[in-house]
Amino acid sequence: MRKNSRALTVGTALVFVHDCDIDKNLKTVLHWLQKAGEKKLDAVVFPEAMLTGWFCVQNSRRYDTAMRRELEQAHKTIATFCKENRIATVFGTASGGGDKIRPYNSVLAIDKEGNVVHRQEKCHEPDAKKWYRSGNSIESFDFLGTKAGILICRDLDRFPNNAQLLRLKGAKLIFNPVWHATPPQEKHLRELSEANARVRAADNSVYIVVSNALRPDNPVQPTESCACIVDPGGRVLAKTKSYTRESMVWAEIDPNSIKYNRLDERRITRLVETPTG
Repeated sequence: MRKNSRALTVGTALVFVHDCDIDKNLKTVLHWLQKAGEKKLDAVVFPEAMLTGWFCVQNSRRYDTAMRRELEQAHKTIATFCKENRIATVFGTASGGGDKIRPYNSVLAIDKEGNVVHRQEKCHEPDAKKWYRSGNSIESFDFLGTKAGILICRDLDRFPNNAQLLRLKGAKLIFNPVWHATPPQEKHLRELSEANARVRAADNSVYIVVSNALRPDNPVQPTESCACIVDPGGRVLAKTKSYTRESMVWAEIDPNSIKYNRLDERRITRLVETPTG
């Protein structure tokens, strides 16, 4: 039983994501949503590009209109599952585009009624001419009785003003689906992902939920990732123990209990309005 009736129990998944295999990735999402429902979780967060795989746009099976339609059907399947099982989810996908038109790297938020309540495009792609198209806006939205926002991968890691912007737009909970499937010799990148989440959470007094991907296509050099949940003080409430096996962790959070003071508001406003670069 929850200690606080206003609290939410949110989970985050560390799972294998297969490039261009929407059916297999969909089964992974439904599998972990089922497990989360059995644990009475309110929501589960999945990685960036969960349904498509991050490299699908450049893979031999390029993104086309047929794949877009397949994705749209997968979205409906997930929405139906959420409605029937009274659970919410946030997961990576692709949107828009089609034959000869690159899609957006997107994340959808679906509530317990099966409604898509928000779609967020990644705004800072590593190479927008080579990979996905870049989005151009970041918005907060109502989700599970609180105000939330989504920052995809480096939109949070490399651009700190984005978290400050969401904070000014009322967000108390930020979802951070990422694709940091790094080789073992680059574990500093994995550590940097967690460190950035802790700093952004403490800087802005928000909860941050990080979900991450494992790549199954490199048995010679396995990749390492982690997923975690961070509180507004920068403390890690939950973190996956294994860096190489699928798992899910969860924590009870209460975004609506966060209290801000006027000094914090002025400080964050000043940071956002200060030109950079």
